[in-house]
Amino acid sequence: MLELERTLLVLAGVTAVIALARREHVPRLAGLILASITVVSTYALATRLFPDRLGSYDPVAGYRLSDPVGYWNTLGIFAAMGALLAVGVAVDAKTRWVRAGAAGSLVPLAATVYYTYSRGSWLALAFGMGVLVAFTPRRLRTVATTLVLAGPAALGVLLASRPYALTHDDASLAQSSTAGHRLAALLVVLIAAEVGLMLVLDLLQRRIAVPRAVRLACGTALVVVLLVVLAGVFMREGGPVSMTRHARNAFSASP
Repeated sequence: MLELERTLLVLAGVTAVIALARREHVPRLAGLILASITVVSTYALATRLFPDRLGSYDPVAGYRLSDPVGYWNTLGIFAAMGALLAVGVAVDAKTRWVRAGAAGSLVPLAATVYYTYSRGSWLALAFGMGVLVAFTPRRLRTVATTLVLAGPAALGVLLASRPYALTHDDASLAQSSTAGHRLAALLVVLIAAEVGLMLVLDLLQRRIAVPRAVRLACGTALVVVLLVVLAGVFMREGGPVSMTRHARNAFSASP
């Protein structure tokens, strides 16, 4: 319960900073927050990929990523929040290289969430994406960007889940280091792929004009789908109270 309270405190702090900022400063502030989250999350990921260089190898204590935040659920939510910001910045930033950089950050952020083994973080990410799609005025562009950028990020998570030495607590330092170095090289390739995809998508979006009627129809359809999915989840989980209890259990459950 203490970890959940600290996680909510982090979320409340970031939300308050954005809410209190002037409207014209929000995009820049979101980019700065995303950069900060990415730096912290990448360092956390590096403790798993480069245990020989960062000197933090402890397979028992390090089974779930927690450094430098100190709590694996907080780190997972932190990285998940960064992934949501990355999508938002990739959609709304004025500069294409800022959008491309935001896209590239999705790979280490998603891998960091995976290595925290926090089910609650994945639930929060899914819920946040639903809210983002439901309330953004650029709904079609947000969905298109998310679908395009989800591929390399998901592949990064899949690759992160494969090496035995990086996912089990009985691996030696040498085994973990070798597997980590290989995965790091693959993630760098995926980051470059994300950047390239965002630049291509940005070019296509500027050249292809979607009629307003089509955008409205697609947006309405997406909202209907989200409402149907939400209703189905409520029916399956037994309502908001039951869902809250399950989410709390997900934060404290063993991996």
